[in-house]
Amino acid sequence: MTTQPNTEKINLSIRNALLAATILIVGTIATVQIFFPREVTKLEIPNFICENYSEETPSELPIDAIFKMTNQYRDNQLKWIQDRLKTKDARAVWFDLQTLKKFLYAIEHITKKNDRSISDERLGVCIYYGSYLEKDNEKYIGLTSDQSDNLARKHTVVMIPTIERDGKNYDYNPLDVATYEKELKYVKSQTNYTPASSSTIIALGATESANRIYNNSTIARNHGGLFPPRSTESLHFLQD
Repeated sequence: MTTQPNTEKINLSIRNALLAATILIVGTIATVQIFFPREVTKLEIPNFICENYSEETPSELPIDAIFKMTNQYRDNQLKWIQDRLKTKDARAVWFDLQTLKKFLYAIEHITKKNDRSISDERLGVCIYYGSYLEKDNEKYIGLTSDQSDNLARKHTVVMIPTIERDGKNYDYNPLDVATYEKELKYVKSQTNYTPASSSTIIALGATESANRIYNNSTIARNHGGLFPPRSTESLHFLQD
């Protein structure tokens, strides 16, 4: 007659023990999270620059088309330039991957830090064609005298951040919020955007040096290479 009450007491004790164990485990986990928080990795941060595009199809071009395009440039635009300037102009511009990633990160990170409502779709990069100055390259972009002599008047590119407004992409300075909504020529701020201005802006150009310049509350980064004066032997699509 006493077996059933004893069984109920045992079952009750087991349930109480399980409840106590559950409370202890939950309490331990909470304590660990509070006093020893787990380090958050970069990939857990929303909109991190290294997003996962594994499901996207990489952009590709036919190999023969690339040869035709580079050879056509060589036989037309390049020949015209070299015949008139009497100099061997550059045929390619190279950037290392880390420099490109840092440049894109600066654009996205600074812009969204200033205005979280701006989406990735509104941001871009405009690639301007240009040429190195005949003099003062040391002053403006930190080249040595020898580098300046080798690069003078050679073709180059300059990358400038852009932001979309009303279906048009405008140059802007991520560090200057005033440029998010106005064209640079209309902006009145600490940075002067006129052609004669000595202020700097976030930009990426191909030079033989790597300089990060903080000036007038803007950032400029220059790093890359021109072919020539660098040897073109390693560039498959520049082989004649």
